[in-house]
Amino acid sequence: MLPRAIDENKMNPTSGEVILSLDMAKPPTKEIPIAEFPRVVYKHPKEPYVLVEHRNNMHAVVHTEMVPAEHKTRLVQNKSELAEAMKDGWVKEPYIPKAAPEPTADLY
Repeated sequence: MLPRAIDENKMNPTSGEVILSLDMAKPPTKEIPIAEFPRVVYKHPKEPYVLVEHRNNMHAVVHTEMVPAEHKTRLVQNKSELAEAMKDGWVKEPYIPKAAPEPTADLY
């Protein structure tokens, strides 16, 4: 089943089909075609977190923060590029980062 969108052409009075009463709960809709390509593929990180060092104006480390890692993205245009990307370790599903652990969680 394809996703649907509001059909603005049917709502326009110059389209020939005049809507006498519009049901706001069920407006006229049309199907949105889905194209397989171009498609985004993802490369997942090897480590789930990245350590970020915050420094002051004297370049001394004042705080170290653990930040969730993010995926890299690549746009493929056709099946041959998709096959090549999959061979190089890219995947179709995006990476969902996990929340970084609380720094004080092990104190209590």
